[in-house]
Amino acid sequence: MRLSQAQGVFAPQGTSQKLLLLSAGSGVTPMLSLLQQLANEESERDIVIVHCGHAGNDIIFAEELRQLASQCPQLKLFLHETKNHGHLDKQKIAALVPDWNERETLLCGPDGFMQMVEAMYAEAGRSAYLQSESFGRRAAPIDPNAAEHLVSRENTEQVFTVMSGQSLLEGAEAAGLQPKFGCRRGICRSCQCKKLSGTVTNLLTGQVSGPGEELIQLCISTPQSAVELAL
Repeated sequence: MRLSQAQGVFAPQGTSQKLLLLSAGSGVTPMLSLLQQLANEESERDIVIVHCGHAGNDIIFAEELRQLASQCPQLKLFLHETKNHGHLDKQKIAALVPDWNERETLLCGPDGFMQMVEAMYAEAGRSAYLQSESFGRRAAPIDPNAAEHLVSRENTEQVFTVMSGQSLLEGAEAAGLQPKFGCRRGICRSCQCKKLSGTVTNLLTGQVSGPGEELIQLCISTPQSAVELAL
């Protein structure tokens, strides 16, 4: 395994402008690192973080965020429990942070959450003040006129449809299945399974598979014909 120096540009661009951090799930990880750095620097910057999680102890890094908020009087923390208050939307964000459109904003979380916030900022003409970071391969828009292909499971009668351009993982989840997955970007191979028949295209490389048996990764494979999987 080879390691390099940390890379990327996901960080505040200014040093004094008011800052808003919006995160959900594991998207809080870079936010916690940033807040720890600002605390170590004894920054006096006005910061608000809104972090979403299921509830109580299921909210990632909730206790660490509370400790930072207690140490930094300029940091305001909102922990949003989706179990009790539903998913965060633009109305709830505006209610929690009335001056959100005056703040530089960093965003990280699940794709649907990020799309909602990005649309909110685009509507307000504030996209230039929003930075987004995704841990996974963000789902590309699916052509509503794309061909649909039947996907069947080995030794079962269950069949579901997946559109060309949609990953087999997304299609299986939409059908109520729960296949294993990890990174959702074609790296960890947690979602690897055997394709028994049919043709798929690799969404990262564009490579088209053969029609026979082979191992594929559900998160980066889209069907080009009827497919049978050993799920």
